[in-house]
Amino acid sequence: VFSAIYLAEENNFRKSKNSHENKNHHNYNPDDKHYSVCKIIPIKKNIIKHKSSKFNKEIKIHRLMHHPNVVQLIDVQKDSNYYYVFIEYCSNGDLFNYIYNRNKLTDQESSYFLKQILIGLKYIHSLNIAHCDIKPENILLDASFHAKICDFGTSKIFHHNKNGFTRAAYGSPSYRSPESLSGHPYDAQKSDIWACGVI
Repeated sequence: VFSAIYLAEENNFRKSKNSHENKNHHNYNPDDKHYSVCKIIPIKKNIIKHKSSKFNKEIKIHRLMHHPNVVQLIDVQKDSNYYYVFIEYCSNGDLFNYIYNRNKLTDQESSYFLKQILIGLKYIHSLNIAHCDIKPENILLDASFHAKICDFGTSKIFHHNKNGFTRAAYGSPSYRSPESLSGHPYDAQKSDIWACGVI
């Protein structure tokens, strides 16, 4: 889905404690600043049915997520021209760039991140969802370097009677499991685990 990404600042106001000021006056408190990421998506670019349904599915899945190792969806707004999707701001970028800038990670760093990714993925799988595109670019790092899984654009919800199998090939080629390339039904959640192994 075509979009532009911006850093959004939430301005919180509080009532003045000065009794001489008008009761309805609010003072801006710079210490109350909070940031999020705003993804702005033109509605006209998504009028085509399959793009619109893909966007709606991504939002539906992301709304289900409430976990420390998953990027939080904060809000979705729209006007006549755009969708505005607000998500949690992770100030330390993604895991791909973190690794790239260091050439390699220590065993301690690797185990620290991988454990968090697996915990987040276990939660996602507990909701009968497969992420289908686990890769370092989709692992964000917050201000405390906690790993958070993001981007549910290719994710898939499985009903209990479908046992998590699909024929569709999802995700980035370098991280896809051999069975996902076979053209036969495969377990998408197990393929998520394969992708963690590649990471």
